Amino acid sequence: VERIRKFIGPIDLDPCSDSKANKVVKAVRFFTEKDNGLKAYNVWRGRVYVNPPYGTIDGTSVAGRFLKRAIFEYNKGRLVVSVVLLLKVATTYEWFKPVFQLPHAFLDERLAFTPGEEDADVNCGKAFHGHVLVYLGKEVHKFFEAFSTCARIPGFNSWAMAR
Repeated sequence: VERIRKFIGPIDLDPCSDSKANKVVKAVRFFTEKDNGLKAYNVWRGRVYVNPPYGTIDGTSVAGRFLKRAIFEYNKGRLVVSVVLLLKVATTYEWFKPVFQLPHAFLDERLAFTPGEEDADVNCGKAFHGHVLVYLGKEVHKFFEAFSTCARIPGFNSWAMAR
């Protein structure tokens, strides 16, 4: 999260968070599960960081719903300056397909999350899967430079553009 803040600046909104997570994210505003950041009346503005929860709602991926909303908001120009999404790598799922059309960076290492007391000994807090950062914004080259030392970026630091 610190690297993301360094890249986009202070985070204005985290649309899927809670007070505990926001101690790390430090967003000016955040929406909790109860607020439901996917609701149309919850406006996304400024620099937005999205780390959606895992799971489904009515059989639809929650991450996919947040990705779709982020793309919609950015394309409509609704005061969204830039969006960085942290998503589970799920290349075989339909909801993930738009990622391949957007600037993205596959993180080199599994992320360590702060575990809750109930799972403090499980996997030392590391996720069981990889993550990808997805960027919606005008500073694509800056995004690639900011994350090229910790991620594989197709066409930038991969085989296609090997230095």
